[in-house]
Amino acid sequence: MKDFPISKATRKNWKRLQTAADARLTKRANKRLSGRQIVPVEYFRKRRNIGKVLALADLISHLGLRWEEALYTIAVRLLRQAGIGNNSGVRQVLAQYPLRFLAELEEVELPCGETDLLGALYQCLLLEGYKNVKGSYYTPRPIAGTLLKNIRLENGKRFLDPCCGSGALLLQVRCQDPASLCGMDNDPLAVMLAKFNLLLKYPNADFIPDIRCGDFLQCHDAEKFDFIVTNPPWGAACGVLPSEEDICSGESFSLFFVHAFRFLKPAGVIRFLFPEAMLDVKKHQDLRQFMLKKCRLEKIICFAEKFSGVCCGSVGVFCRNCPPGRVIRLKNAAGEKKILRKFLLTEPFCSFIPRSAEDTELVKYICSQKKYDLSGSRWAIGVVTGNNREKLFPAPAPGLEPIYTGREVQFFTLSACCNFIRYDRRELQQTAPEEFYRAPEKLVYKFISNKLVFAYDNSGALFLNSANILIPEIPGMSIKTVLAFLNSEVFAYLRKISGGGVKVLKGELNTLPFPEISPEDDRLLETLVDKILAGEDASSVLNERIFRIFALTAEQIDHIRQSL
Repeated sequence: MKDFPISKATRKNWKRLQTAADARLTKRANKRLSGRQIVPVEYFRKRRNIGKVLALADLISHLGLRWEEALYTIAVRLLRQAGIGNNSGVRQVLAQYPLRFLAELEEVELPCGETDLLGALYQCLLLEGYKNVKGSYYTPRPIAGTLLKNIRLENGKRFLDPCCGSGALLLQVRCQDPASLCGMDNDPLAVMLAKFNLLLKYPNADFIPDIRCGDFLQCHDAEKFDFIVTNPPWGAACGVLPSEEDICSGESFSLFFVHAFRFLKPAGVIRFLFPEAMLDVKKHQDLRQFMLKKCRLEKIICFAEKFSGVCCGSVGVFCRNCPPGRVIRLKNAAGEKKILRKFLLTEPFCSFIPRSAEDTELVKYICSQKKYDLSGSRWAIGVVTGNNREKLFPAPAPGLEPIYTGREVQFFTLSACCNFIRYDRRELQQTAPEEFYRAPEKLVYKFISNKLVFAYDNSGALFLNSANILIPEIPGMSIKTVLAFLNSEVFAYLRKISGGGVKVLKGELNTLPFPEISPEDDRLLETLVDKILAGEDASSVLNERIFRIFALTAEQIDHIRQSL
């Protein structure tokens, strides 16, 4: 590597990253996976290249190089190595980007064997916050391959990826003529990388890649496509466009699907990668209804792989622009089964994970005993610091006080606090009213969790926004009795069967059925919670009492426990 003005420690880190064994990541790389700069390990073809790309990203950052110039320079080097630097199409694309070729990167060794080295490097440069806001998580090769299975561009057929990024899907499409490929993205730098990637993929075709920069949701061209396959942004709320009246949630991936469907030819194929919450979370019922009623939903595949930095799993949805069919195939780790479309239409919220007849009856029975709910209770989020790295400290000191995170929220109790903060509300990005944090008694729960996990706090402690606050108001129940129900096996079963996602949402909690109980039951449940808070193992007795309150049979109790 060319000499640069860097410290010995930095050079040592680079050397360690570049010479890492193929079998595992280096210590630094693992740390980066859990930090704010997420390494997309699943995106690499060769594991040994992860350290090398990280070192290159570090070099670019250390030298203060502009990302677009750095990526442009590496792209030019790759084009020259491929022997196509003087092709007419290549020259025209390069002319679209009057960027400086960086001498600092001219002699740096580039990793070999990556289909999308440019995209992998770009992902390593992006911060976690940007990825979360923009949904900028590129599609791993195995998932892309599954989404593209049996797609072949022949006889003038056209392919569109409306959220193409650096071209992960476009690069794997089987086609002879790259002019059949069309991509779009609202990230100008990603668009540039996708163009260069396609030029590298088809070195014998002198062409200009059809990659467009813009917001696909604002696109209303008349062009239609035979295939539309994409990994849309997840989680970003968008204003509902007039042409997407079928979607009322404002969820970005739902809007992208419905809008993309308008661009599909009759009998055309559309395949999307969604978060697994799409299958059954109530918020996404509008999208499920659209798929069931307005197109032919053929297959759903649940992927085991997770993206680095993303909590939830992903699912591939395979549809056609045809009248709805009778049967839908659902494939997951347990195998593949066929589900009747008419059955899904009768499921609560059109869930794609159908309940058994036994579950349907049991849920109906439990909910029939509902007398109260949490809709009249008080809620608050934890503190949003705006910069946890600067404002949180790992040890107590004068002027600091403990602040708990969702990680410390356990069933009923809080584990030892690991963070401390100088609590000046004026210096924090967002806080709830003081009365919530300092309440004599409050419940807190994990916000990111596939289970209901509630804890009791009477210390007036602070919490970060990974833990939400609830001050319940249920007639005839103390706060500890409410806690007993929220942590019970009955409520855990209801959440699982109702398809709760990886976020515990207020709207979901408001639907939980609280029965009317006697003063005796209230006192007994409160006593059992006190024993648990004191370290005794009283959970079994507590659950048995709640089973009795709901008048559940031994068979029903056994079914609940087997389901969990």
